[in-house]
Amino acid sequence: MKFVTKQIHAYWDYPVAFALIALPYLLGLGRSNVTALYLSVVIGITALILTVFTDHQLGLIRVIPYKIHLLIDGLYNRISSLLSEHQKRV
Repeated sequence: MKFVTKQIHAYWDYPVAFALIALPYLLGLGRSNVTALYLSVVIGITALILTVFTDHQLGLIRVIPYKIHLLIDGLYNRISSLLSEHQKRV
C-alpha cells in the first residue's frame, strides 16, 4: 500500500532534512541530552546527502535508486524508535 507518492516524498525530503539540522538549535532542544541534539543533526545531514544522491525528480546527482532511499529511510525510523525506547528505560 502506497501512502505517499514518489513525487511528494521527494518534495518533503529537503525540508525534513533541514528541520532535523536546524530545529534543535532554533528551539533550544538538546540541552538536557546532547546526544539527541547531535543525533538529530547527523541524521539530518545524512538525509540531505541521501536526498541529493537519490534518483527522483529533485535528486541532484541521481545514483541511489529510490527503493534504496526508502530502505534507508526505514532504517532511520527503526533506529530512532529503538533509541527512543532505550531512552525511556534509562
